[in-house]
Amino acid sequence: MKTIARILACVVLALAGSFALANTRSIPVAAKAVTVSPNNVRSLIVDGKEVALTAGARIYSAENRTIVPNQVPVKAKARAIFERTGAISEVWILTPAEIASSAH
Repeated sequence: MKTIARILACVVLALAGSFALANTRSIPVAAKAVTVSPNNVRSLIVDGKEVALTAGARIYSAENRTIVPNQVPVKAKARAIFERTGAISEVWILTPAEIASSAH
């Protein structure tokens, strides 16, 4: 009985893992195409200009992990959500496939 339970657990984990790999991330249409570089903990260089980050801003790496501003690659192609104040609230560093499939 324990063997069957272990096999079922392995199958469930394998299916969950394959679903996660097949799942693509959803970047909002409103996210503007930009080129970003690290600056300091409160801002990024966006298209050559210093732009503030909002409190709680989220930056997603190309692997879809949250990263801190100093981990942003230099001159990375990205998409960003800007607040009314001009500060950035979210950034998605694009993968090579996302760059190729979008008009960046």
